[in-house]
Amino acid sequence: MIVKLEQIRPLRPDDWITLTAFFEALSDTDRAFFHPHPFDAATAKIICGSDRDVFVAGFEDGRIEAYGMLRGWADGYEVPRLGLATRPEARGCGWAEAMMTYLHRVAAEKGATRVELKVNSDNTAAQRLYRRFDYQFDEHSGSAGELIGRRELECA
Repeated sequence: MIVKLEQIRPLRPDDWITLTAFFEALSDTDRAFFHPHPFDAATAKIICGSDRDVFVAGFEDGRIEAYGMLRGWADGYEVPRLGLATRPEARGCGWAEAMMTYLHRVAAEKGATRVELKVNSDNTAAQRLYRRFDYQFDEHSGSAGELIGRRELECA
């Protein structure tokens, strides 16, 4: 399967049930590594109805295969924090790379010159992905067990 950027779009209010199903598909390990908010229906409804930050998903046959966000603008931060997760059975298909490309483009279009992310120090697969996208890590920058990655963006 080849993932296309056209399969990724902002979440809409009517996507909350599909997003809830995606949240339910995440494993305990996924939840330990990726925990920006609760993974329940109430949170899915809020996210899908939000215009405060950027929440997107990658869809295949009506199912969410990947979920991503750029958060922080709504709280007044100049540099957004990027986060993403991929459905366990969809890993290795290119979703994470496509989501990173999409989110970087959106951040640049919104005027960001840099993005940041947090990654668990044990999540080596995610760290490899982020390094391929030129993220730089300060080994002592995050809270215990986390690294902060930063990437400069090209102007849109």
